[in-house]
Amino acid sequence: MDTTNNQLFKALQLQEEDRLDDAAEIFRSILRDDPANTAALFSLGLLTLKHYKDSTTAIKLAEAGILAAPP
Repeated sequence: MDTTNNQLFKALQLQEEDRLDDAAEIFRSILRDDPANTAALFSLGLLTLKHYKDSTTAIKLAEAGILAAPP
């Protein structure tokens, strides 16, 4: 089974390859297992803004990432 870091790395590689839907699915999978994963929240937020042009969801993901980040 992939570790979370491996999954994040894979998703970032997919983004570089312009396979954005595949990357988004990996970020969502990480968040199903760990809803407070700040890296996945921020990465999916940026992808959602840039690729899907959904600023409302992107802002919600960024806010969740901020709230989940350690002080």
